[in-house]
Formats: sequence, structure tokens, C-alpha cells
Amino acid sequence: MISRRDKLLQQPWEQLRYAQHREKVMSARPAIDTHSPRAHEHVQRKWKKQQVERERQQQIERENLRLLQKLGDIMRTKRINNLWLEPRPNFLNREKLFATRPYSSLPEVVTIYGKQPPGPLIYGMLPKPAVVGRCPTCSGNPERTEVAIPEQRTPWAPERKSWNRKTQEQVNPHRCYHCGSVKTSERKYFEEFSYSYSYDE
Repeated sequence: MISRRDKLLQQPWEQLRYAQHREKVMSARPAIDTHSPRAHEHVQRKWKKQQVERERQQQIERENLRLLQKLGDIMRTKRINNLWLEPRPNFLNREKLFATRPYSSLPEVVTIYGKQPPGPLIYGMLPKPAVVGRCPTCSGNPERTEVAIPEQRTPWAPERKSWNRKTQEQVNPHRCYHCGSVKTSERKYFEEFSYSYSYDE
């Protein structure tokens, strides 16, 4: 039980504060954030990595397309060309791995018919017979194949000129006045400048 003074002066204010408090409680919202976190595109997706992967996939697709085209070309064509410039080998049905050397790289070969004439042989000057038999050897006109050998080869370098005076000067013989023998200038030069190693005093 309250007094008359409290009832007239304090109770109305207490009731007003209580009504405001009830209004705040009724209009209150949850203070805890229950929403999902914000989505950051630069964290979830690596744009540079996706670009590199996309470019790599495009490159693989282009290479696969080229490989498929080459395989189709290989399947349409044969492994060996049908244009044969020389007969195929018969040994174990094997094919040549390397091309045959052209005839221009081989040495010059001259074919001569008939007997070899006496004297030096000049290739290319002998006329061939007008009528050649079926077999030159059986008809008495054997075939001889010889290789044209070139003349003496050129030396690697010309002979060097000698500047030795002794070899250039002519050796003049000198006759001794005592014994009458002939001696060369070199011997005379050696005898003039010879020294005596005798120890006789």
C-alpha cells in the first residue's frame, strides 16, 4: 500500500516507464547475426588460374585436331610410294633405306670394244663398231671397262726458293801445289780456319 503522495507524484511516471519498456521488449529483434558470410569472388574463384586452364585446353584441342588430320592422311595413303624408279629388291623383300648415289658422283668409266691397240691409249678417240653382236665376248670383240685415271696430280704447294749461298755458288775445285790433289773450296775454308789443340809449348 502506497501513500497518497507517491500515488499522485511517482506512480504515473513509473507506469509510463513500464509501458515504454514493454514497447521496447515487444519491438526487439535478435542481436545475433545468423546470416551466411559475404561472398568474395576474388577469393573463391582464381580468375588467372581459370584463364590458364582454358588456354591449355584450347591448345590441347588444336593439337588433337592436327594429330587427327595427320592420322587420317596416313590412313588414306600407303606407306610406300608406288612410283618405282628402280626394281624392287628380291632379298627378303626388303626396301632400301638410303637413296642410290647418282652416276655423276662415280668416277668416269670408259667402255672400249675390241683389242687394245699398241702404244698409249687415248680414251674417247676409238670409234665404236657400227654393228655390235649379241655378245661382244663370244663374237671376238670383248668388252673392257676401265677407269679414266687423271694425269699426275698438282703438288700441294710450289717448291720454295732456297736462299742458301753455299748451294747457289758453284764449287770451284782447287789443286794442291804439294801433293797435286784436287780439293774443294769448302775443304780449303775448313783448313784455313782450323785450330791446333796440341799442348806442346
